Amino acid sequence: MTTLTDAQRATLRVLCDTVVPSIQREHDPHGLWARSASDLGVPEMVEQGLLGMPAESRDGLLGLVDGLGAAGFDQQSQGSRELTLKNTGLAYGVAAQAGVSGLISLVLYLAYGAPDPATGQNPAWAALGYPGPLSPPPAVAKPISPTIPPSDTLALEADVAVVGSGCGGGVIAGTLAKAGLSVVVLEAGNYLNEADFTMLEVPALRSAYWRGGPQNTADHNFSLLAGAALGGGSLINWMNCLRTTDRVRTEWADAGLADVASDFDRHLDAVSQRMSVGGSCSDLNPFFERLGDAAQRLGWHTQVADRNVDPERYSPETAGSCCRCWHWPTAPPSSSPPRPVPQATPIPCPPTEHQRRDSLTPGATRR
Repeated sequence: MTTLTDAQRATLRVLCDTVVPSIQREHDPHGLWARSASDLGVPEMVEQGLLGMPAESRDGLLGLVDGLGAAGFDQQSQGSRELTLKNTGLAYGVAAQAGVSGLISLVLYLAYGAPDPATGQNPAWAALGYPGPLSPPPAVAKPISPTIPPSDTLALEADVAVVGSGCGGGVIAGTLAKAGLSVVVLEAGNYLNEADFTMLEVPALRSAYWRGGPQNTADHNFSLLAGAALGGGSLINWMNCLRTTDRVRTEWADAGLADVASDFDRHLDAVSQRMSVGGSCSDLNPFFERLGDAAQRLGWHTQVADRNVDPERYSPETAGSCCRCWHWPTAPPSSSPPRPVPQATPIPCPPTEHQRRDSLTPGATRR
């Protein structure tokens, strides 16, 4: 499928403007409330996203759009349209409600996150006090030359094949290669480094995260956000390093994993040293400062989490962009080890394979 029908496009535009409508307010110095989704080009971006989805997901969402159009969605008032979206689950079932939630989330995500190609800024950022990227990406060479299969098949010979180049696979591959084994690492994500880090949320999610962003379970009880790039979670990560608690380790030991109760700390210490884990770069933003104050007033224990940050490259000004691929990343990821080791052979799949967004997250309309 290469395009939407005129009817689908019209219904999609009305849906986007229902989620982000033009609202007239006397005090609106930046035009935040006056701009609708259409003014921001969101319907066109949503259409592009839909056409890039796997057929099953795309057809399901377009079927929902067709259903809204057939019900006269574009002829309803703003309030009625909001009510229609809210009650879709009651009328058409859980799958339809999940689809509506996904579309709403995508509209909000693009309306407030997508930058204007001409300026590099989203029009809403000024009103929100968000400066956007602080500097352009630096010119940093990529020392690894991945082997990209020219087709669906590629024959290689190695002692060990490691699937995934993240914190687990990368460390395993490096250790085995250092021991003299020939190692092939299979990686589905892109090869990214500082030169690719624009500090923009939308490009970062599309290029560096699994399936382009947060993924919900079928019942919407859990949402998973995972890095999908060479280096995996060692390149794209939360930076907070939480040790497995004694309670959980006791459960593991009761299940037969005896070493987690005794020798596990040695392994945690080794990984922490390799990733420069420490507490010297654990600054709290105002939100977490208030959260900590509230917890203390309730008599709850609080503790600042350790993070895998290289103190020599840490910058508090850019730390808030860590999920958007900031220029000075955390301590060297497993795809670029901190000490020389015999190089394993990473083999990423073509980049387009993991950039497809085939599920979306729930959201809510703007009030």
